[in-house]
Amino acid sequence: MVERARPTANFRLLIVNGTVYMERYRQPYQTRDVFTWWGILQLMRRYPGRLPDLDLMFDCDDLPTIRSDDYKGPLASAPPPLFRYCADNSTLDIVFPDWSFWGWPEINIKPWGQMLKQLREINKMMIWSKKEPYAYWKGNPNKYQNRLHLMKCNSSHNQDWNARIYVQDWKKEVRKGFKNSDLAKQCIHRYKIYVEGNSWSVSEKYILACNSMALIVKPIYYDFFTRSLMPLKHYWPIKEQDMCRSIKFAVDFGNSHQPLAQEIGNMGSKFVQEELKMEYVYDYMFHLLNEYSKLLLYKPTVPKKAVEYCSEVMGCSASGFVKQSMKESVEIGPSNTEPCTMPPPFDSTTLRDFLDEKENQTKEVEHATKGHSYVNARFAPAYERKRASYLSDLPLALLKQYSQGKDRWHSAALTDVSDWTPHLDHLIYDHPAERTPLLSEILAGSEVSKKGYLVGAFLGLIRIPFLRNPMVHASVRRGYRTVPGKH
Repeated sequence: MVERARPTANFRLLIVNGTVYMERYRQPYQTRDVFTWWGILQLMRRYPGRLPDLDLMFDCDDLPTIRSDDYKGPLASAPPPLFRYCADNSTLDIVFPDWSFWGWPEINIKPWGQMLKQLREINKMMIWSKKEPYAYWKGNPNKYQNRLHLMKCNSSHNQDWNARIYVQDWKKEVRKGFKNSDLAKQCIHRYKIYVEGNSWSVSEKYILACNSMALIVKPIYYDFFTRSLMPLKHYWPIKEQDMCRSIKFAVDFGNSHQPLAQEIGNMGSKFVQEELKMEYVYDYMFHLLNEYSKLLLYKPTVPKKAVEYCSEVMGCSASGFVKQSMKESVEIGPSNTEPCTMPPPFDSTTLRDFLDEKENQTKEVEHATKGHSYVNARFAPAYERKRASYLSDLPLALLKQYSQGKDRWHSAALTDVSDWTPHLDHLIYDHPAERTPLLSEILAGSEVSKKGYLVGAFLGLIRIPFLRNPMVHASVRRGYRTVPGKH
């Protein structure tokens, strides 16, 4: 079955008796395969002897290829397992962390661990209210439909959509030494736009990390962590068919309700800063490869054309920015901690509720964008209304859940409790004189949650939010298979 995925694969990877072997079939774009290999070798250094024998095919191209419709019906064959960086709801490709987590030397992007440190320092120096009050995007529009539509949202003499859109000429940047493409210096706007290109884009994690409210144009594709993101908690959804007006509404609303917009930006940034650390990325890889290996019905053997790889050989033979990226992303030695323990997958009801919640949140924003009267508490922050009337809008049951010590992030993707956290934070931290006894209990119960997302999940469950994501559970637990009826 693995061999059937070869037609589009860039390489075959095997682990046999603790040694990694690669057989390259075709050259991918730039060094995508090289840094994917490097990432797997670092996983081996982090957890030596912990990965079983396995045999997989990997496609480094953008677009997923294993279409679920091709494998339906009583006479259909099983889909071939094929790893890649993204998938969508109509495909069965197995999502794996992209190469840029270990560096993208062709455009001078440092490994993710280094970038996180830089962006964290930049965020400390930036005062949100002093950021440019516009939505920012810089990239390569090429012939990608959504990005070409986005270009029309730039400011002109006739219309200002509150967007500042710039074309990134990478050839020119290479000649100028990347002086105008430093991602750490692109966090000066209150809002940052994410829009897909040929498929998903690696830029999403950098956009989210900026402490700016991310405006995400409704995506088609997903990578290994983005399905855990919730609209109005981690980002503001943008309608692709009405992109310019959606962006203008988001910016106008955010500038009129800055504490709420800042909170959404902070929550998106905290998600990637705290939950997308490299140690958690490695844990995802560890579980995915272990679960995948359980599906193999044969013992892998090394093909004749496969070449043995190790970190030392790859690092010594590299040069320039490639070598620098490898030095900055190398795992020094074995981890002092065990990989996290993965809980069982969510049941179908929980999965459906999770997906319905995401869809409902997006629809609420679309409804507001159309100009309808909108007085929902989520869009009417406390500081614009009398505090007493605002508190009366909050369901008492939700407040009681807080006061009983229910960690807000533990069930953030599963309940409505988290919907109210921006407003509760505003009341608790900005207006201490208005605390009620109940809110005081909430404050006492939520101190722990400020330390990071899904902190409650550490207590015997799991540390990684994208592994708690039911959609990801399905991929990990079922290998290349997906949840019936959802893909």
